[in-house]
Amino acid sequence: MCNSQLTKHVSSLKRDIISGEIVNIDNTDVNILLCKKCAFDYIKTCEPTTTKKLLDYLEISDDKKRGSEICNNFALESNIKIIIENLKSLNGSVDLPIINEPLMVSKKIESEYFLLRQEIESHVIKYYKYVRQCFQNLDNRENNFNLISFEIKSLFLKLSNQNLTQDEIYNKLSSWIISKSQIEDNPNNRLASNIIVAFFIQSCEVFHEISK
Repeated sequence: MCNSQLTKHVSSLKRDIISGEIVNIDNTDVNILLCKKCAFDYIKTCEPTTTKKLLDYLEISDDKKRGSEICNNFALESNIKIIIENLKSLNGSVDLPIINEPLMVSKKIESEYFLLRQEIESHVIKYYKYVRQCFQNLDNRENNFNLISFEIKSLFLKLSNQNLTQDEIYNKLSSWIISKSQIEDNPNNRLASNIIVAFFIQSCEVFHEISK
């Protein structure tokens, strides 16, 4: 199926309206919204391969929706916001200690997600020790690190049971941190949240080591 826009905004109505067509998937009680051309082609042929693609697409879409619902229902300690603020306050005068521990990222990110692995490795190398120190400072006051670590690992395990890719899990965890911190989803907050997710990938709460 194509990636055509299936709704369009009508200014006079001040709302979006459906611009595609709802069709029934052959021999099922399932309906799906397609663009008019794809709907016409499918109704005309009802090819089994296309039917399977549509059903697979719906299954993946349902898994993504369930993943979002799982994130919404998972709690996160509010003090995670302090770590985000610490990261955002960094400037050129701060001497960041570079990690000298073996990187776990390459053992946990599939080769097809090369750019994701590069991004996570960069975050780990630059910020892992700093984030760890921030958590230690937080721990001294309210002993929240273990709780946060448990919450992040628990959510990852829930998401890993859905039909989600590694980059989708990474992004959902990052969005969840932003949402539960009750902060705006802007580039600075997103970067800080990504760094926190990378920290937990290195510390083994997120993603399993790839079996050989």
